[in-house]
Amino acid sequence: MAIQENEEVYFRNLLNHSSTQCITLGDMVEFHKGKVTDNKVFGFIGAENDANVLGIEWLIKNVLPIVLKKEPDSRCIIAGGICDLIKDSPYYKKMGRVGNLQEYYEQISFSINPIQNGTGLNIKGIEALSYGKPLVSTQVGAKGLLNAESAMIVCKGAEEFIDAIVLLLKDRERRQSMSQAAERFIYKYNEKNQAILKQIERMINEKQGKAVNI
Repeated sequence: MAIQENEEVYFRNLLNHSSTQCITLGDMVEFHKGKVTDNKVFGFIGAENDANVLGIEWLIKNVLPIVLKKEPDSRCIIAGGICDLIKDSPYYKKMGRVGNLQEYYEQISFSINPIQNGTGLNIKGIEALSYGKPLVSTQVGAKGLLNAESAMIVCKGAEEFIDAIVLLLKDRERRQSMSQAAERFIYKYNEKNQAILKQIERMINEKQGKAVNI
Protein backbone atom coordinates (compact mmCIF):
# COMPACT_ATOMS: atom_id res chain seq x y z
CA MET A 1 0.00 0.00 0.00
CA ALA A 2 1.29 3.45 -0.99
CA ILE A 3 0.24 6.91 0.19
CA GLN A 4 0.97 8.76 -3.05
CA GLU A 5 1.00 7.82 -6.74
CA ASN A 6 4.75 7.94 -7.36
CA GLU A 7 5.29 5.53 -4.47
CA GLU A 8 2.79 3.15 -6.06
CA VAL A 9 4.81 3.25 -9.29
CA TYR A 10 7.99 2.54 -7.31
CA PHE A 11 6.41 -0.42 -5.51
CA ARG A 12 5.01 -1.82 -8.76
CA ASN A 13 8.47 -1.72 -10.30
CA LEU A 14 9.87 -3.61 -7.30
CA LEU A 15 7.12 -6.21 -7.55
CA ASN A 16 7.76 -6.58 -11.28
CA HIS A 17 5.45 -9.35 -12.54
CA SER A 18 4.32 -10.48 -9.11
CA SER A 19 0.60 -11.12 -8.56
CA THR A 20 0.76 -8.89 -5.46
CA GLN A 21 -1.48 -5.86 -5.87
CA CYS A 22 -0.39 -2.34 -5.04
CA ILE A 23 -2.79 0.55 -4.42
CA THR A 24 -2.57 4.12 -3.18
CA LEU A 25 -4.63 5.31 -0.22
CA GLY A 26 -4.33 8.91 0.94
CA ASP A 27 -5.52 10.63 4.08
CA MET A 28 -9.28 11.14 4.50
CA VAL A 29 -10.05 14.72 5.50
CA GLU A 30 -13.14 16.74 6.34
CA PHE A 31 -13.72 19.81 4.21
CA HIS A 32 -14.29 23.14 5.91
CA LYS A 33 -15.76 25.91 3.77
CA GLY A 34 -13.02 28.47 3.21
CA LYS A 35 -13.71 32.10 4.06
CA VAL A 36 -11.91 34.53 1.78
CA THR A 37 -10.74 37.53 3.79
CA ASP A 38 -8.93 40.77 3.08
CA ASN A 39 -6.36 40.05 5.80
CA LYS A 40 -2.78 40.29 4.60
CA VAL A 41 -1.89 37.35 6.79
CA PHE A 42 -0.31 34.05 5.76
CA GLY A 43 0.87 31.20 7.93
CA PHE A 44 2.53 27.87 8.51
CA ILE A 45 1.49 25.22 11.02
CA GLY A 46 3.66 22.24 11.81
CA ALA A 47 4.87 19.76 14.37
CA GLU A 48 8.16 19.85 16.26
CA ASN A 49 10.51 18.11 13.83
CA ASP A 50 13.79 18.91 12.10
CA ALA A 51 12.26 19.24 8.62
CA ASN A 52 9.94 22.01 9.82
CA VAL A 53 12.75 23.79 11.68
CA LEU A 54 14.94 23.79 8.57
CA GLY A 55 12.00 25.06 6.54
CA ILE A 56 11.45 27.99 8.91
CA GLU A 57 15.17 28.81 8.93
CA TRP A 58 15.13 28.87 5.12
CA LEU A 59 12.04 31.10 5.22
CA ILE A 60 13.67 33.60 7.61
CA LYS A 61 16.91 33.75 5.65
CA ASN A 62 15.59 33.86 2.09
CA VAL A 63 11.92 34.86 1.97
CA LEU A 64 10.30 36.80 4.82
CA PRO A 65 12.65 39.83 4.92
CA ILE A 66 11.96 40.53 1.24
CA VAL A 67 8.21 39.84 1.49
CA LEU A 68 7.82 42.19 4.45
CA LYS A 69 9.86 44.84 2.66
CA LYS A 70 7.55 44.65 -0.35
CA GLU A 71 4.38 44.28 1.73
CA PRO A 72 5.13 45.94 5.11
CA ASP A 73 1.53 45.66 6.32
CA SER A 74 1.49 41.88 5.89
CA ARG A 75 2.02 39.34 8.69
CA CYS A 76 3.23 35.77 8.97
CA ILE A 77 1.88 33.44 11.69
CA ILE A 78 3.67 30.27 12.78
CA ALA A 79 1.60 27.75 14.76
CA GLY A 80 1.93 24.26 16.20
CA GLY A 81 4.60 22.39 18.09
CA ILE A 82 7.26 23.87 15.80
CA CYS A 83 7.00 27.04 17.93
CA ASP A 84 8.77 25.19 20.76
CA LEU A 85 11.87 24.75 18.58
CA ILE A 86 12.22 28.09 16.83
CA LYS A 87 13.36 31.44 18.18
CA ASP A 88 11.25 34.56 18.38
CA SER A 89 11.61 36.72 15.29
CA PRO A 90 10.40 40.11 14.06
CA TYR A 91 9.46 38.36 10.81
CA TYR A 92 6.64 36.25 12.26
CA LYS A 93 4.28 35.84 15.19
CA LYS A 94 4.38 32.56 17.09
CA MET A 95 0.89 31.31 17.88
CA GLY A 96 2.03 28.12 19.61
CA ARG A 97 -0.03 24.97 19.84
CA VAL A 98 -3.67 25.40 18.87
CA GLY A 99 -6.56 23.45 20.35
CA ASN A 100 -8.88 24.33 17.48
CA LEU A 101 -7.47 24.36 13.95
CA GLN A 102 -10.43 26.40 12.75
CA GLU A 103 -9.25 29.32 14.89
CA TYR A 104 -5.84 29.25 13.24
CA TYR A 105 -7.10 28.96 9.67
CA GLU A 106 -9.64 31.74 10.17
CA GLN A 107 -6.74 34.11 10.89
CA ILE A 108 -4.86 33.51 7.65
CA SER A 109 -5.69 34.29 4.03
CA PHE A 110 -3.47 31.53 2.68
CA SER A 111 -1.05 28.88 3.86
CA ILE A 112 2.63 28.35 3.09
CA ASN A 113 4.81 25.26 3.24
CA PRO A 114 8.55 26.08 3.10
CA ILE A 115 9.95 22.64 3.93
CA GLN A 116 13.09 21.65 2.05
CA ASN A 117 13.17 17.91 2.72
CA GLY A 118 10.85 15.14 3.76
CA THR A 119 9.13 11.99 2.55
CA GLY A 120 5.64 10.71 2.01
CA LEU A 121 2.42 12.67 1.77
CA ASN A 122 2.63 16.14 3.30
CA ILE A 123 -0.46 16.16 5.50
CA LYS A 124 -0.12 19.89 6.27
CA GLY A 125 -0.76 20.64 2.59
CA ILE A 126 -3.88 18.47 2.47
CA GLU A 127 -5.04 20.04 5.73
CA ALA A 128 -4.67 23.61 4.45
CA LEU A 129 -6.64 22.78 1.31
CA SER A 130 -9.32 21.08 3.40
CA TYR A 131 -9.87 24.43 5.14
CA GLY A 132 -10.25 26.10 1.76
CA LYS A 133 -6.93 27.91 1.99
CA PRO A 134 -4.73 28.52 -1.06
CA LEU A 135 -1.28 27.01 -0.65
CA VAL A 136 2.18 28.30 -1.55
CA SER A 137 4.65 25.45 -1.33
CA THR A 138 8.10 24.23 -2.21
CA GLN A 139 8.28 21.27 -4.55
CA VAL A 140 9.01 19.00 -1.58
CA GLY A 141 5.96 20.28 0.27
CA ALA A 142 3.74 19.59 -2.74
CA LYS A 143 4.38 15.85 -2.80
CA GLY A 144 1.19 13.86 -3.19
CA LEU A 145 -0.81 16.87 -4.40
CA LEU A 146 -0.42 16.32 -8.12
CA ASN A 147 -4.05 17.13 -8.93
CA ALA A 148 -4.28 20.28 -6.82
CA GLU A 149 -2.46 22.64 -9.18
CA SER A 150 -5.30 25.17 -9.33
CA ALA A 151 -5.40 25.43 -5.53
CA MET A 152 -1.69 25.97 -4.94
CA ILE A 153 1.44 27.59 -6.31
CA VAL A 154 4.48 25.30 -6.35
CA CYS A 155 7.80 27.14 -6.20
CA LYS A 156 11.25 26.00 -7.31
CA GLY A 157 13.20 28.43 -5.16
CA ALA A 158 13.13 31.45 -2.86
CA GLU A 159 12.47 33.99 -5.62
CA GLU A 160 9.39 32.13 -6.85
CA PHE A 161 8.24 31.67 -3.24
CA ILE A 162 8.48 35.41 -2.62
CA ASP A 163 6.64 36.26 -5.84
CA ALA A 164 3.83 33.79 -5.01
CA ILE A 165 3.31 35.21 -1.51
CA VAL A 166 3.28 38.80 -2.76
CA LEU A 167 0.86 37.86 -5.54
CA LEU A 168 -1.65 36.32 -3.13
CA LEU A 169 -1.29 39.17 -0.67
CA LYS A 170 -2.34 41.59 -3.41
CA ASP A 171 -4.86 39.55 -5.40
CA ARG A 172 -8.09 38.75 -3.54
CA GLU A 173 -9.75 37.29 -6.65
CA ARG A 174 -6.86 34.87 -7.12
CA ARG A 175 -7.20 33.76 -3.50
CA GLN A 176 -10.91 33.22 -3.99
CA SER A 177 -10.50 31.15 -7.15
CA MET A 178 -7.81 29.03 -5.49
CA SER A 179 -10.05 28.52 -2.46
CA GLN A 180 -12.81 27.23 -4.72
CA ALA A 181 -10.28 24.98 -6.46
CA ALA A 182 -9.26 23.61 -3.04
CA GLU A 183 -12.88 22.67 -2.36
CA ARG A 184 -13.13 20.80 -5.67
CA PHE A 185 -9.82 19.04 -5.07
CA ILE A 186 -10.74 17.83 -1.58
CA TYR A 187 -14.11 16.54 -2.79
CA LYS A 188 -12.47 14.49 -5.56
CA TYR A 189 -9.62 13.44 -3.25
CA ASN A 190 -12.00 12.04 -0.64
CA GLU A 191 -14.20 10.46 -3.30
CA LYS A 192 -11.19 8.62 -4.70
CA ASN A 193 -10.02 7.45 -1.26
CA GLN A 194 -13.51 6.21 -0.37
CA ALA A 195 -13.56 4.13 -3.55
CA ILE A 196 -10.14 2.68 -2.69
CA LEU A 197 -11.30 1.83 0.84
CA LYS A 198 -14.23 -0.11 -0.65
CA GLN A 199 -11.79 -1.88 -2.97
CA ILE A 200 -9.62 -2.88 0.00
CA GLU A 201 -12.70 -4.12 1.86
CA ARG A 202 -13.68 -6.29 -1.10
CA MET A 203 -10.17 -7.70 -1.34
CA ILE A 204 -10.14 -8.56 2.38
CA ASN A 205 -13.57 -10.20 2.15
CA GLU A 206 -12.45 -12.24 -0.85
CA LYS A 207 -9.33 -13.40 0.99
CA GLN A 208 -11.33 -14.31 4.09
CA GLY A 209 -13.83 -16.19 1.96
CA LYS A 210 -11.05 -18.22 0.35
CA ALA A 211 -9.55 -18.98 3.76
CA VAL A 212 -12.90 -20.26 5.00
CA ASN A 213 -13.34 -22.45 1.92
CA ILE A 214 -9.95 -24.02 2.51
